[in-house]
Amino acid sequence: SVDLGWHMPTLATLAGTTIQNCLIRNGNVFYAPVSQSALNSAKQTYESNPSLYLSQAQWANVRKIRDKKLYDCDWTQVGDVALTSAEVSQWQTYRQQLRDITTSQSDPTNITWPTEP
Repeated sequence: SVDLGWHMPTLATLAGTTIQNCLIRNGNVFYAPVSQSALNSAKQTYESNPSLYLSQAQWANVRKIRDKKLYDCDWTQVGDVALTSAEVSQWQTYRQQLRDITTSQSDPTNITWPTEP
């Protein structure tokens, strides 16, 4: 368990897992499917390298925004959508650009988001 004052998605990443694989019990205890020593090591990494912690937290925020943008256009990919095949293709390209955002950009504080079709 870890104090909830930490940025949980970032802590999960540094501990070698994802926030989706973690849970919070009783509203105040964070659990991850990794060893306590991995969590402690991740906390030590944060404490000894605040810039890494900040960067990881900023990228976690980018992924959260990206996931919301993907969710908002899921409708474009269903089988009976009232779009032409060219429009569906444009949305597929846009969605791939969103998925690639963390590898195609280098600064999590200055993201250039792709434009919706």
